[in-house]
Amino acid sequence: MQRLETFFGYSVSISGERTVVGAVGEASGSNDINGGQRKNGALRAGAAYVFARTTTGSGTNISTNWSQQSYLKASNSQRGDFFGYSVCIHEKRVIVGAPFHANQTGAAYIYETSGTKWKQKGLLKAKNAQNGDQFGKAVAIHGETALVGAPFESSNAREVDGKATNNLAPKAGAAYLFLHQGKNGNRIPI
Repeated sequence: MQRLETFFGYSVSISGERTVVGAVGEASGSNDINGGQRKNGALRAGAAYVFARTTTGSGTNISTNWSQQSYLKASNSQRGDFFGYSVCIHEKRVIVGAPFHANQTGAAYIYETSGTKWKQKGLLKAKNAQNGDQFGKAVAIHGETALVGAPFESSNAREVDGKATNNLAPKAGAAYLFLHQGKNGNRIPI
């Protein structure tokens, strides 16, 4: 049962037979996948829900059903993170943004499925994170590559990989590209 003001549907994405839906107002204090959905107490911590489609029948007698496959939470979930502000799914991977995490420095989380079980495989943060950057306000994932937006990042860099520590351009914004590398699922900025 959805509580009032969960803002279910705040963000949505679909890929093949799966969809992911963000609910930035969800208040569970859980930090477990598929656990503690009713453990309220972390107002606007946020959540994301993965649904899978099954189709039965043939010809003109086809029936489609969507059912919840997973309930995703940040491993370091905190009140006011707005986890689920942005979501993207591509094949077996989901990325979820939490732009208000840790004084609005923000974070993005990558999940991967094997069959119907989902696991968190990555926690992304900007290497030059500062309060108010809102890293994770926009997210995208395709294959091994993730892209995360931080619209309030203030770097004065004017080229790719420029001096990101020069904060002379308030709210100039930035986009961070990450590439999956290694067996342990680490993502490195590129």
